[in-house]
Amino acid sequence: MHLNENSTDIAKNTIRRRMWDQRPAKKGKGTGQQTEKFAALSAA
Repeated sequence: MHLNENSTDIAKNTIRRRMWDQRPAKKGKGTGQQTEKFAALSAA
């Protein structure tokens, strides 16, 4: 059984998706505070 490998892959994908969601969206959402927060994180 490759249960462990599967769960780590799912976790990585979830983290990646979450990180992607943190980025300023180009759909008009995520602008303003979210963008400033991301800019502050990038600058740090």
